[in-house]
Amino acid sequence: GNYTEYYANGNQYTTGRYTNGKKEGEWLVYYENGKLWKRYQYANDELNGRYYSYYGKTGSQETVGEYQNGKMTGTWMEYYENGSKKSQGTYAGGYKNGLFTEWKANGTKVSEINYQNDQVNGLMKVYYENGNLFYEANLNNGAGTLKGYYTNGAVGFTGNLNGRRRVGKTTLIKEFIKNKKAFYFFADKQNENLQIERFKNQISEHFKDEFLKKIEIKDWDTLFDYLLTKTQNEKFVLVIDEFQYLCMINKDFSSIFQRIYDEKLKDKNIMIILCVSLISMIYSKTLAYESPLYGRRTAQIKLQPIKFKYYNEFFKNKSIQDLIELYSITGGIPKYILSLDRDKSALYNIENNIFDKNNYLYSEPKFLLQEEVNDLSRYFSILNAISIGHTKMSAISSYLQINAGGLSPYISKLIDLDILEKEAPITENIENTKKVLYKIKDNYLKFWFSYVYPYQSYLEIENLTYIKNKIENEFDLYVSKIYEDLARGSIWENSPFSLLKVGRWWDKEIEIDIVGLGENNKIVFGECKYSKKLIGLNILKELKDKSKKVIWNNDKREEYYILFSKSGFSEDLIELAKKESNIVLKKLM
Repeated sequence: GNYTEYYANGNQYTTGRYTNGKKEGEWLVYYENGKLWKRYQYANDELNGRYYSYYGKTGSQETVGEYQNGKMTGTWMEYYENGSKKSQGTYAGGYKNGLFTEWKANGTKVSEINYQNDQVNGLMKVYYENGNLFYEANLNNGAGTLKGYYTNGAVGFTGNLNGRRRVGKTTLIKEFIKNKKAFYFFADKQNENLQIERFKNQISEHFKDEFLKKIEIKDWDTLFDYLLTKTQNEKFVLVIDEFQYLCMINKDFSSIFQRIYDEKLKDKNIMIILCVSLISMIYSKTLAYESPLYGRRTAQIKLQPIKFKYYNEFFKNKSIQDLIELYSITGGIPKYILSLDRDKSALYNIENNIFDKNNYLYSEPKFLLQEEVNDLSRYFSILNAISIGHTKMSAISSYLQINAGGLSPYISKLIDLDILEKEAPITENIENTKKVLYKIKDNYLKFWFSYVYPYQSYLEIENLTYIKNKIENEFDLYVSKIYEDLARGSIWENSPFSLLKVGRWWDKEIEIDIVGLGENNKIVFGECKYSKKLIGLNILKELKDKSKKVIWNNDKREEYYILFSKSGFSEDLIELAKKESNIVLKKLM
């Protein structure tokens, strides 16, 4: 029947209708002042049909779009209160797909960005307030070209560059400033007076000013005043690498730098690049709303690890299997890749580099985390538990003998640091399901917590026999999980139809390595086998049987199957795949 909910002042809050306990038809939501706020349609308890929202003061339209089976679909538009368009873009299956455009209230275009399944893919353009192009990129699966411009249209680039350590930020910056008028300063943990002295000495050497080197300077303002007199409004790039250390030694440095920027640098022809490695400080010191520098960045880049498809450019004359094994211990981090003996195998590099106490790879996780967190042992214990298979919160809690409530803040911190990620069956809502698993994102950390951290007592006394035998016996099993991740990632390109969402599926009894959901009720199920045996018809039959357990449009869906194999496929399976277009076979990648 009809349903109405009220505010404390007696005005209606929401009105609608239930049929057999489920929301149906049009529902309305009101502001406390009685004006209409939202209007949308339900069918069988899911949002279906047009969606509208309105501003509380003027009643003018704020948002218009459409839902299908509870997910955003089609064209969505947002408006400013004055009626001018704020944004427009298209969705499919709840994900951004296609061109999204944003404008300021005065009609000036802010950006044009193409998306595929919520990820930036294709052409992207961002504009200055004067309408000139700020930067443009053409990306394909996270890789591509990027070009930035000054406000007058000349080619250049400025931004707030961040990313985890070892991902190649400094190398990228140094490459960018080659052949440009630029000054690069690397901050460290020395006290502020020593940092100012070092900045002064380096800038005096840069401009070949012996007099500056001899005088005493005790504040940042004087240094930046000097810099401005030397640049004379020429195009100039200023880089401060490890910016977070200046904020750590002086908690007011963000405010000091904000004032210097606003008073001295804002209208000058100087490009400023702030490079930050501590994930927690990236947000608190530069990106967060309450940060003094909030709103002053004109762009930001979060560098991602190198994708597997580029590994053959680093490791020449290696087989696909060799590359997968090397990827399984480096995870695309440039510093780790370059630290290996690249003409040797993964197992050789494990023994001679990762297990070498004199190599930074032996103790790297301590370096990565010690500045981000306080209770290092607790975080290490959690990561070790997850690495050996305790991936549910209850399992981690039981293994460590710590109640789940006590673990939650640590788990959340590791997710914020981009070390852990949450995972749920593809058909479940990750925010509402109890089936959440936790996974270490970085392959090097995954390996370290599986085979270095638990066996350091052996490694410290250089007793490698036991751990070497263990890895040789288990390495294929370890790599098989990485292979599965790679196969799942490649499904976007290997699927016989366009996909909206890719993931895994599991229940208490079975697991399916790959499930991809597409438009028009199409679904693909995948299996990965990293073994020396050929995949035969029996594996396909098992996959088909398991797929029946997945509840998703079962009465009308169109099913496809994809099999990934390290060693290949039986003749009868190959012949069947030739006859049936819904079966795809992929050897390795």
